[in-house]
Amino acid sequence: MEGGSQHHNQHHHHSQHSNAIAVESSLRVAPHNCFLKVMRSHIIRPGCMERRSYAHGPSCTSALPPRVMRQTAVYVLTAAHLLARRASAEKQLKSLCAADVTWVLCCTREQYEHELSDQQRLCIHPCVADTFWNPTGKPFANGTISLAMKHRAAAIDMMDRNLTSAIVLEDDAHLDPNIWEHLNTVRLPADATIYYLGSFTQGDNVFTSKWGDARHEKLHGQHPTGLSVHERNSSLWPAILGGVGYVMFPPGARVLGERPIITTADIELSVEPDTYRIDCTFDEKGRPKFSLPGTPGFRECSNSCTMRDGSGHSKTFKMGSPNPQFGPNRWLVWPDRSLGGGTHLN
Repeated sequence: MEGGSQHHNQHHHHSQHSNAIAVESSLRVAPHNCFLKVMRSHIIRPGCMERRSYAHGPSCTSALPPRVMRQTAVYVLTAAHLLARRASAEKQLKSLCAADVTWVLCCTREQYEHELSDQQRLCIHPCVADTFWNPTGKPFANGTISLAMKHRAAAIDMMDRNLTSAIVLEDDAHLDPNIWEHLNTVRLPADATIYYLGSFTQGDNVFTSKWGDARHEKLHGQHPTGLSVHERNSSLWPAILGGVGYVMFPPGARVLGERPIITTADIELSVEPDTYRIDCTFDEKGRPKFSLPGTPGFRECSNSCTMRDGSGHSKTFKMGSPNPQFGPNRWLVWPDRSLGGGTHLN
């Protein structure tokens, strides 16, 4: 999968994202700027990233078919005790002869709770953003923070390995067997950040005619495995896409890998508050009013939060998904609801 088709770039002029947070050398001086340092020190430990190649299995021993000649590295976000989920994902990756697979085993809830100091946890998760989905800033379950850390760990490891792209999968992902053929023929602009492969269900694709695919600009001349490819208009509903599977590119990895966790993984990946303005007012029964901007009583979600430490330092963090984002008009990855044992809600 390539970013930067010359023909396509003649019609798209996106700017590269700049690094948002610098890494400080001392956690005591600037705890709000230490996310990348703490995360990197956590993920480089033995046992965090398990590397596997499935390119030499029984179905891969003969002359390799064209679909496995050009592959993207794969990251699977899981935990060691989720054996059924690993078995399902591994079976699929073996059938795809996946040559470069990393199982992200660290950043577990238990490690977050017991192996990180209070200050390290503050670096990773300094505060909770005020969003439409959490207008009161209710604290997240540690399992939710763990899942967000795993998504970040994949982005950081991708940067450290200088990969040009990587597929990131949650461990309940069901994969379309034509995924390599599809990705081998997709051409995106050089500043692409994410190519979504799936969301919350198989049928909730935002680029289909169900939602009005004309709302998301179609990339002309692109028909990988018979599908169309679209640039996402992040100002349109649905505002959130699920994080079950996507291709990450360096501009997106830089944004996510250097930004602390202030909301859930799927919101951080897909919600762009500067283009999608959401009302954060609710009625007496706690139901969202969905008022439009300019309506009396409209209160726009700040999509931000402020961290204050005991030394008087404060820092405000604002959400902002990597952009531009793209995806096909039919999902190639979706959650397998038959797999239990998820931990991110605990």
